[in-house]
Amino acid sequence: MAKKIQRKKTVNKEMLEVLIFLIKFNFLSVPLYLAVFFNFSLPQIQNFLTSLICFFLKVLGYDATNKNYTISILHSNKLNQIEISWDCTGWKSLYALFALTLATPVELVKKIKFLILAFPCLFLINLARILTTIIFSLSYGFNYFEIIHTFLWRWGLIFLVLLIWFAWIKTLYFKKSNLFIEHGRRRKQNRKQI
Repeated sequence: MAKKIQRKKTVNKEMLEVLIFLIKFNFLSVPLYLAVFFNFSLPQIQNFLTSLICFFLKVLGYDATNKNYTISILHSNKLNQIEISWDCTGWKSLYALFALTLATPVELVKKIKFLILAFPCLFLINLARILTTIIFSLSYGFNYFEIIHTFLWRWGLIFLVLLIWFAWIKTLYFKKSNLFIEHGRRRKQNRKQI
């Protein structure tokens, strides 16, 4: 009976933690919705990303130029123009990862360390997403652009954000588990010495 009551208390505590996480995450999502509603953007980031993509396309041998947020690529005697929109910068993915991380019940220092590592990784994944979409479209035709962009990469990026966050949660869990295991081993060793 006592074990059943203890188990119920543990389940209630875990449910409360999940509820608090969801409330924090939803609260942290409000700025994202406000930014979308008010059409917020940072043109400097768009210009930087456009220049970076153009640079990598040139390195890969494509005849690419950029002006503002548009990349022009001469390929197979045809001029193709691609606009790098504010959404292409991956800001929503970065913010979603930020909100998930802040809502997670872990010490602030661990959250900051994770974000310092995760943000550049996510930025590079987004850069690779844009480059592969452009290169695939140039190779196989721009009639496949929307399929690649929408289904593969847009949904794929959401999946990757969740995967990165879950991987971090899992490492935190295993670190805690390992600490408990190590603590238990030390206690057994101390008992044997007495």
